[in-house]
Amino acid sequence: MRKVFKGINIILSIGLVFIAAGVAFIAFPKFGNQALIVRSGSMDPAIDVGSIVVARAAQQTLISPLANTTSHYNTGDIIAFRSQKNSKTIVTHRIVGVEAGKDGVFYQTKGDANNSADGWSVSQQNIL
Repeated sequence: MRKVFKGINIILSIGLVFIAAGVAFIAFPKFGNQALIVRSGSMDPAIDVGSIVVARAAQQTLISPLANTTSHYNTGDIIAFRSQKNSKTIVTHRIVGVEAGKDGVFYQTKGDANNSADGWSVSQQNIL
């Protein structure tokens, strides 16, 4: 009976170590992730208030002179970006439109719970 409990303790300990490593991987920006806490209900029901979202930059594998006009994200993707009004504010919304032009790619965004799209476009450089 003692061997069974010892085995269960070892398995639980190993499991906790893996969980701790996973949390560290998500929480530490050194690994390319950024953990954010949602503070408004603009993305309900997809993302609830108080939820933690993890932002990771899209990897661009192709180096091209057209990189400024190539979209890294698509309509329907959820992105986190710096607000135009306050660069310390980070917004998490869904892309509802993509516009590519000579000045680069801009995204029209909207919170799922909002009735209309945001009144601004997000440049690719502002996306986390």
